[in-house]
Amino acid sequence: PYCIPGEYTREAGAEAIRQMWKLIPAPTALITFSNMQMLGVLHELCCGPYNIQIPEDLTLATYDRLPDLELLSIRPLTVQFDNNAIGLQCAQAVLERIRTPSLLNRNFIFDPTLVSGNAMGLPHIQ
Repeated sequence: PYCIPGEYTREAGAEAIRQMWKLIPAPTALITFSNMQMLGVLHELCCGPYNIQIPEDLTLATYDRLPDLELLSIRPLTVQFDNNAIGLQCAQAVLERIRTPSLLNRNFIFDPTLVSGNAMGLPHIQ
């Protein structure tokens, strides 16, 4: 696996594609950690000099919602969390800590929702 560090920006997503496509063997999947990175990836794939077929050549997945995902012709798999539920739980935990300062630290687990899109496929073996 390859890892290309970068900011959570569109430009970082585009730069990741530019760097990844120099690698041998070429990657068969790309996972970004923000929707802005994925928008940069999609823009670079569509407007750059690549002959990459999605999902035949490259599977795409991202963390976080992509706005208006249904309007895109390439729709990556997205892992989404209910930010309202997370915010509500955080607010409740803060209020409980104010009321009970001796309260021990707790963990809260939130189940993600997977939205499959159309950018998942098995890689071609060359």
